[in-house]
Amino acid sequence: MARAEGFVRVSPDRTRLELPDGRPFYFAGANCYYLLTRAADPGLRHECTRVLDDAAAAGITVLRLWAFADGDEWNALQAAHNPPCLHPQLQPSPGRFDERVFRGLDWLVAEAAARGLRLLPVLTNYWQEYGGMRCYVRWACAQRGQQPPTGEGEAAEPFYSDPDCQRMFHAALHALVHRTNSLTGRMDDPAILGWALANEPRCAGDTSCARVALWAHHAATFLKELDPHHLVTLDCEGFLGPSTPAACRANPFDCAASGCDFASDCGSPAIDFACCHLYPDHWLPRAGEQAPIMSLQEQLRFALGWLDCHVELSRQLGKPLVLSEFGKRRGGWPGAAAAGRGDEQRAEYYRQVLGAALRHMRAGSGLAGWAFWMLAAPSYPDYDGFTVYFSGGPDGAGSGSSRTAGVIKEAAAAAPKQPP
Repeated sequence: MARAEGFVRVSPDRTRLELPDGRPFYFAGANCYYLLTRAADPGLRHECTRVLDDAAAAGITVLRLWAFADGDEWNALQAAHNPPCLHPQLQPSPGRFDERVFRGLDWLVAEAAARGLRLLPVLTNYWQEYGGMRCYVRWACAQRGQQPPTGEGEAAEPFYSDPDCQRMFHAALHALVHRTNSLTGRMDDPAILGWALANEPRCAGDTSCARVALWAHHAATFLKELDPHHLVTLDCEGFLGPSTPAACRANPFDCAASGCDFASDCGSPAIDFACCHLYPDHWLPRAGEQAPIMSLQEQLRFALGWLDCHVELSRQLGKPLVLSEFGKRRGGWPGAAAAGRGDEQRAEYYRQVLGAALRHMRAGSGLAGWAFWMLAAPSYPDYDGFTVYFSGGPDGAGSGSSRTAGVIKEAAAAAPKQPP
C-alpha cells in the first residue's frame, strides 16, 4: 500500500480539503482514542496493529486519536473500574514528558504512514478521561497553592482563560509538534492530517458563548505559528449558539447552557476546517427515566437535519466540514434486542447517516470526511456500547456489530477516491 504523501491543505476557494497537486481529499475515518497509550507498551502494540490493519483493509484512511495523557488522577479513576487498564502518561507532570510514550507515538505515526493512513490527533479533552483541561487546572492551582475547583463544569472551564494553564498547554504543544520522530527522522510528517485542539470543549459558565471561541482562536493561532504545514481544527460537538439564531432550532436541547456556538467556535481564520459530532442517543431529550427512548425514525430525522445544518453553516463560514465523531449504541430500542433486531436497527441508522454523508461528498457541498465512534481491536472491551469491530470482538460484541461493520465498510468503499 502506498504511503501517505504530501500535506493535506484547504483549497484556495475554501470549499474542500485537497492534496498539494490540487486533487480533492475526501476520507472515511474511524475513532480509536486509545492508540497512543497502547503503542507505548510493546506488549500491547498488537491492539494498535490490528486496528491499523483492519482500517486499511476496509478503506478507512483517517484515524482520530488522543495525543495526550496527562497526570495520574484519571488513571486512578480508570483503575477503580478496570484494574488491568492502567495507561502510561505522556505528560506525568507539567512540562515533563515520558520518552517511552513519545516513542510509542513515533511508532504509531510510522506504522500508519506505511499503510497509507493519516492520523488526526486530539490535543486535550474537556472531559476527565486522560487528564486534559481538568488536569491543567489542578496543576495551575497546585502551583499557586490553591484548591482546585470541583464540579462537572467548574473543574475544567478555568482552563480557557487561566494564564498558567495556557502556558503549560502551549509548552505541551511545542513538545509534541517540534518532536523529531525517532524512527523516521521527520519532525513534520504528512501522515498527520492535522491537529484537533480539543475534544468537545464546553463552557457552561459562559452565557455569552464567547470564551471557547476566543480560546480556540488564540490556541489555533499559536499552533499555526509552531506548525504552518498541518491543518488545525477545534473538534467541537457543534451546538448552535447566538451567532446563528435561526439555526438554533436544529439543536437537540437548549444548548445555551453549554457555552458553545458552532459558527463562532470554528470561525477563527486560524482554524482550517470545522468539525461536529452527532449523538442522538445522548443528546435527545427525554421526559424522565421512565420515558421511552426515541424511535429510530425520530433519531434519524434529527441526525440528518443536524448534518445538513452544519454543512450549510460551514459553507457560510468558508470552511470544509468533518463529521469527526458519530455513532449508535449497540442494542437498539426497547424490544429490539429481544426480537433480534438491535443490530439491524443500528445498521440502518449507520446506513442512512453515511448515505447522507456520501451524498454531500459527491455533491461537493463541503463535507470532507467522517469518522465513526469507534473502531477497536477484538481484544478491547466495548466499554460504552458504541464500539464496532471489523474482525471478531469480546463477549459476542463482534457478532453484535457485524451488520453495522458491513455498512461502514460499504460506505468507506463508496466514498469519493482521489485518483492515483
